[in-house]
Amino acid sequence: MSPGRFAGGAARVVLVLGALGPALFAPVFFGSQDLYWSALWLAPLALAALMCDPARLPREARLVLLLALLSAVLATVAGLAQMIGRPDGAGHWIWTEAGAVLGEALPTRAGVSARPAYMDMIPAILALLALFAGMALSRWFAGSRKLLKVVLAVGTGMALIWLLLHLSDPGAVMWRMKTHHQGSLTGTFLNRNVAAAYLSPALAAGALLLADALVRASGGTELMRRRGGRLRATSGAAVIALALGVIFLVLMLTESRAGLILSIGAATVAVFLAMLPAWRTLNSRWRRRTLWFAAAAMLCALTLSYAVVARRFDSSTAVDQNRFAVYAITWRIALDHWLYGAGLGQFASIFTAYRDATVPGSGVWERAHNTYLQIAAEAGFPVLAAVLCTVGVALAALIRRSLATGDGRIAAAFGVAVVLQPALHSLVDYPAQIPGYAIPIGLLVGYVLGTRARSGIVGRGVP
Repeated sequence: MSPGRFAGGAARVVLVLGALGPALFAPVFFGSQDLYWSALWLAPLALAALMCDPARLPREARLVLLLALLSAVLATVAGLAQMIGRPDGAGHWIWTEAGAVLGEALPTRAGVSARPAYMDMIPAILALLALFAGMALSRWFAGSRKLLKVVLAVGTGMALIWLLLHLSDPGAVMWRMKTHHQGSLTGTFLNRNVAAAYLSPALAAGALLLADALVRASGGTELMRRRGGRLRATSGAAVIALALGVIFLVLMLTESRAGLILSIGAATVAVFLAMLPAWRTLNSRWRRRTLWFAAAAMLCALTLSYAVVARRFDSSTAVDQNRFAVYAITWRIALDHWLYGAGLGQFASIFTAYRDATVPGSGVWERAHNTYLQIAAEAGFPVLAAVLCTVGVALAALIRRSLATGDGRIAAAFGVAVVLQPALHSLVDYPAQIPGYAIPIGLLVGYVLGTRARSGIVGRGVP
């Protein structure tokens, strides 16, 4: 074996372990919310991210990386303003009062605390490194259906483990007793909404594989017209349907309204985008069958979800009203600190100073339950604008690819679901702020964006 080939093989091993290790194990340790778990994944992800070569990436992937890095730079500037004092001198009022008590002028820091901001940036740094690592993986490991099969297998395995843990002790998360979400399945996370969001990519992957298998079984492609092709596709569809049933069951047991609704919606959008070219190859009989099957599957999913969603809506009216009050307060915080923010990781502290009678005293609000508003409040509107541009460009690029011809459209449609679900879920909750969820999502988005798509638009060529 030549030294170059050996070095290349060693690099691949480091890349796989550095990228997939954190993605697989970060969710296991309670979502890696604790600082020591989060810090554990920095080194392997950094090693994997170093192997990313932007010059080999598609243009839109490089643009997403540039915008993500811009977000990180702006957040760093806001963090420095928090630690060493704001350039405009308009710090938090508590430092003025503390200085008056001590008899000396204190730095005009933005936040209540002088805690180093980099500690609160670790979850965002992990997601950024995972994005780089995913793009590095896309260079050496390709294959749309292989990606979907791996995601479905991992999601099904995790769902089965969660189900066993829930049946053994529904009041605990492994060796920790639950303080919230009693009776709901939270898996290895401490929050049912994050657990539901984690299973969303697996649901989308399974739905895409099932739709693809059914189209192949219909004889709509030349590949499936060969002997045995339909039988293999039909048996594969049965296995995929079984895995989907397990994932959907666990999703319902989480009792997460947004997680359940948005997961079904994201999977539906992905299937629609991916199957649009194949739809034109089917005859009228199979088109009718496909429509009936899709309508029956959607009706079944919505019917099964209705009991969970309706019960949660009936029992959570007061909680929802509290959230709207918190959103209004968070918006006021963001307007008062629009340039540098009130301090990274200091939402709980600054929220106490703004809290009024509209939010009951019994509630605990360590997060705003709206990631975008919390970014604006903690880091300022420039950082929020950069983050929104990053998400928007990534989503637009994946939608465009999903409408292109070639096998890559399936992976692109899957990427749309992976981006769309957390982008919408972040409007009403905070799954993207949990490292155990942000790392695998960043890895998947980076992988799909880094995969070069074939050119062509639907209707200009044969899919």
